[in-house]
Amino acid sequence: MREVLAVATLVRTQRSYIVEQTDNPNHWQEQLVVLSQDHDVVLLTGHRDQLIALLLSPQTGILREWQLTGNLSGVPRPSDFGVGSSLAAERILNDTVPSLSWNSEEHVERRVHGKGVFLYPLGPVRADVAESLMYRLQVMGDEIIRLELLNGFKKRHIREMAQGKAVTDGIALAQRVTGTSAFAHGLAYCLAVENALKIDVNAEVMLTRMIMAELERSYSHLGDLAALSVSTGLPVPQMEYLHHKESILRLNFRLFGHRYLRDVLAIGGMRVPNSLFQDNVAMVGREIVEILDDIHRIQDGLENTTSFLDRLHGAGTIPKATIEFVRPVGPTGRSSGRVCDMRIIRPYLRYPETDLAPPLESGADSYARFSVKAIELKHSLGILRRLIGGWNPGVLRSLAGLEGKSEIDDDVAVGVGIVEAPRGLLVYRVMVNPRSLTIDHLDMATPSARNWYVVPPAMANKNIMQDFPIIEASFNYTVAGWDG
Repeated sequence: MREVLAVATLVRTQRSYIVEQTDNPNHWQEQLVVLSQDHDVVLLTGHRDQLIALLLSPQTGILREWQLTGNLSGVPRPSDFGVGSSLAAERILNDTVPSLSWNSEEHVERRVHGKGVFLYPLGPVRADVAESLMYRLQVMGDEIIRLELLNGFKKRHIREMAQGKAVTDGIALAQRVTGTSAFAHGLAYCLAVENALKIDVNAEVMLTRMIMAELERSYSHLGDLAALSVSTGLPVPQMEYLHHKESILRLNFRLFGHRYLRDVLAIGGMRVPNSLFQDNVAMVGREIVEILDDIHRIQDGLENTTSFLDRLHGAGTIPKATIEFVRPVGPTGRSSGRVCDMRIIRPYLRYPETDLAPPLESGADSYARFSVKAIELKHSLGILRRLIGGWNPGVLRSLAGLEGKSEIDDDVAVGVGIVEAPRGLLVYRVMVNPRSLTIDHLDMATPSARNWYVVPPAMANKNIMQDFPIIEASFNYTVAGWDG
């Protein structure tokens, strides 16, 4: 058995990034089980003859990379020994690392048999612009007794497409993984490349990126709350939320030239639009204050609407065993009692300067998810109000290249970027050729890919068919983030 220990710095912070390696499959499995007791497996990836698990400590923010090198044929799936957060990654590794000998499981339809049990298929093509996903609901009368999900109808092979691309071209690719989290994906990718190439980013660039991240979180949560409102038959708050979502999207365009904040990020800096000037910023600050004031009114109204609350309380409760196995992230995790906000656990950009206190609920039901998102929306708008007041875009430098990179002697530079996307923990790991500045390997772990696995147990937990749209809206994950 060979073990190598190395320590590096991740994303220009002082927190440790520990890399350990072994060539013994049994040792790799045993140590992964031990580490997963107090660490969260945030990414599982494979490249050539390596299987790599990235683990994060929620208590210390320390990141560990646990590598298995050599013969991978005898390695069991991590989910077989209790690591449920890697379920989505295991399916991908079936195709990308054949030496693992994890037989690709073809979907076998499983049915609950009994008198009065019916199969209700929904999808993959369904309501208006909804993403392609197959729901197989098995019901007895109105009660949902089993749910199976089948995805992958529009898989785009983002990871494979990235190989060989210039690192500068990887930003556009990353920002098209999930349209509603385009900036978060681009940011995580940039942080990973900047970490690999040892590029420092100045304070004003970090502040601008932080403003963009909270703008994206705001419009994403507004869309989720609108979907939840209409699922309970309340079109008025739905339209009010959508009105404010549209206002944020227009602010995005006014400031950065794109409603979904694409094509502004650059490795080491920003591509600053000519339209960005101080008078425009001051006007945006006033609009944020107006939106925040009205959000309080809308949410107070919902909290005093009995028909809304009655439909949410108890609907779609995630079983405790599922929470412990999958370890959901983002608002879903925080509404299930999990402390899992990367802005606090492993701060990046200028989040350490904010007085951020993420909400925490323990109900794990639709109301808990509504409550967490409603509070987080107000927090994000409050952060924007404070940041924009001290933002001076006139001193931003526009970087479209890699002027700040350090000289690297290694053939391959490895970097990791971790951000708190609107739906939760988002991780990018890149292997970069420092001479040609091309991508040798890219992998990502999205919050939706992990969190979709809590939906079937939550849905088949004393719910009826009329609860289905409410529960689905309370999660509101993306299929694109799962398909990849």
